[in-house]
Amino acid sequence: MALHVRFFILAVVVLFLYSHILHAPFVFDDLPTITYKKLIQTKTLSELFGFVFNAHIDSRKVTYFTFALNYYFSGLDVFGYHLTNIIIHILNTETVGLEKEIIDRQNSSKRFYNYFLEIRYL
Repeated sequence: MALHVRFFILAVVVLFLYSHILHAPFVFDDLPTITYKKLIQTKTLSELFGFVFNAHIDSRKVTYFTFALNYYFSGLDVFGYHLTNIIIHILNTETVGLEKEIIDRQNSSKRFYNYFLEIRYL
């Protein structure tokens, strides 16, 4: 199947399955990580780009950067956060699929490992 067709089908299926959460409220660790964390509440572009080099964040910089980006564009509106999360998951799933295809092409004798890799990321 062509790459763009597979990606389109994947995106449609994931959006269909997860569309019900687009307006769901923040839950569990979202509250302390997004709602109450003043660090991600950027209001200017300089704050947003300075956020990447912030010394107060020692781990999950990409995650917090996407939170700050979401906050910059939509404040605490949950739709943007959930949509960004879905898009990241679609891209990660497609990346795993591409890696699997590369492994399949490189060495067809390792079929068992390839099937294990496919099942593991479902």
